[in-house]
Amino acid sequence: HDLYIKQLTKAIGELTKKYNTNVLLVPMHMDESDSDLAHLVRDHSARPEAVRVLDKDSLSPSELRSVIARAKAMIGFRLHSNIIGISAGVPSVNIYYVDKGRVFFDQINQSRFAMPIEAVLETDFIDKLLTTFDDLYTQRTEVNQEITQDAECRHSRAEAKSFSLIPRHVWPACTMKVLSAGHHNWL
Repeated sequence: HDLYIKQLTKAIGELTKKYNTNVLLVPMHMDESDSDLAHLVRDHSARPEAVRVLDKDSLSPSELRSVIARAKAMIGFRLHSNIIGISAGVPSVNIYYVDKGRVFFDQINQSRFAMPIEAVLETDFIDKLLTTFDDLYTQRTEVNQEITQDAECRHSRAEAKSFSLIPRHVWPACTMKVLSAGHHNWL
């Protein structure tokens, strides 16, 4: 637990310094001590004045999505935070603790920005995270376009699938792009 806190604190310090930015910590499960952890990390960070904790569970889902949508990029530890960010077009680094977090990033072709939670405890975590975040941040426009286009394709395929009488050759063009990219399992 102490090493985990130390690594997160150091990562936030490095990110706030390198990008000269503020960090918003958004606990997703108030009743599972996410808020306590966020406050602990903030209080021990090198620049606590640059770290805010959104710890009031008073926002509606659309308001929370609106807050997250203002970010240039994010790092998510909970699957639903990543889903919200991605759905708002925010490029994200996913530090997953269950396999469905990895699978989600595989499905949206963003696996290069995912790592298991166990990586936090490794000695080279800060370097790995900063390198991954740097890649994401410098490519954020392209990544945003990728995730937005992917969402549009998924929506189109879902609409097309709901009309079972429509032959496959009539499905939207993005379906064919996905097929040609070798992602047959999405259909």
